[in-house]
Amino acid sequence: MCQYPWRIFQTIVDKYDIHRILNLMKVTAIIPDELVNNVKAYTQNSTITEAITTALKDSIIIMHGIKSKSKNMDARQKIIGNFA
Repeated sequence: MCQYPWRIFQTIVDKYDIHRILNLMKVTAIIPDELVNNVKAYTQNSTITEAITTALKDSIIIMHGIKSKSKNMDARQKIIGNFA
């Protein structure tokens, strides 16, 4: 019996990057073929998983930018409204 099973486990986790693998979610979704093909073309990815992942990340970045700009606009409108 090994005295240090945790060290062996940690070595395996580190070697095979299991942290990344364990944090994945498998999803079943019904998406039209045309939409999937458009996403693959837009993202320039060959696999559906890579294409959808890239598209979702891009969407989050865009939405974050829109929210940031709208907050700045709200603050500006309040300041201008106080002096108008």
